Amino acid sequence: MKPKLVVITGTTASGKTELAINQALELNGEIISADSRQLYRHLDIITGKDITEPNFQLVKTLAPHFNLGYYTIAKVPVWLYDIVDPKQTFSSYDWAVCAKEAIKLIIKKNKTPILVGGSYFYLQSLLNGLTHTGIPPNLARRQRLEKLSLNELQNKLQTLNPNVYAKLNSSDRQNKRRLVRWLEKIGTTNFSESASWPGIERDYQIQYLGLRFSDKEVFKTRVRARIDKRLAQGALDEVELLLQMGYSPDDPGMQTIGYCQLLAYLKDELTLEQAKEIWFNKEMQYAKRQVTFMKKNPQISWEIL
Repeated sequence: MKPKLVVITGTTASGKTELAINQALELNGEIISADSRQLYRHLDIITGKDITEPNFQLVKTLAPHFNLGYYTIAKVPVWLYDIVDPKQTFSSYDWAVCAKEAIKLIIKKNKTPILVGGSYFYLQSLLNGLTHTGIPPNLARRQRLEKLSLNELQNKLQTLNPNVYAKLNSSDRQNKRRLVRWLEKIGTTNFSESASWPGIERDYQIQYLGLRFSDKEVFKTRVRARIDKRLAQGALDEVELLLQMGYSPDDPGMQTIGYCQLLAYLKDELTLEQAKEIWFNKEMQYAKRQVTFMKKNPQISWEIL
């Protein structure tokens, strides 16, 4: 019989972690976070890790510099928090590698792995595999790249992935649009290894659970309340501390939702109310993308909130 694997997904602020903890206690399971923000070290309050004690247990280090371990929250081990430093780039492929290893370690203990998170592309990468085609556009990264000159784009691609650059014909090397798209893809996934990533869905008996709101106004209220809660917990102090630790707004971890807006406030580019409103709008846009991805999976059993 195939091992059991539970996947809990849903929109932001829907109570996924609480459901996952209840499932873990019921099924003798351990949680694996599928969240593209919680994987960064030191990014705790805004990402909603809700760590009550600094009890991180490092289990192993995966090449090149990924810390694989867990925190214990409400007596349940929660894996894949604090994998990398905020200065490091981290792709969906990288996450899938870490998640696959965590699943193996949990099953070795005769426990049930419970994947939980709203980063649905991460879940897809693990379960269904990755190819170079089908990588969704990263519009923010694209806009930054489009500001570079042709020569700067060529040098950047040569530096990041000389193998890809060497395979381009002379026409492609002179085409800014194609160079931008290659750099956009490379920022999303690991080209040297992920082309043959098959996915693990066929290896497990998977139960899909989803949480989403039926009333948009209730959802909006929940998201605004969550932002206020993060601020009350010390979100601004967290951002200031990160700056004192030497992190900059250009670091990958600092470009995530919430951090960008509070950084702009601290630089006097926005008022706090403006920062909160932009943060709210970004969360709503992210939630819309989440639901679009999730609705494509007919296996998800939905609980409507």
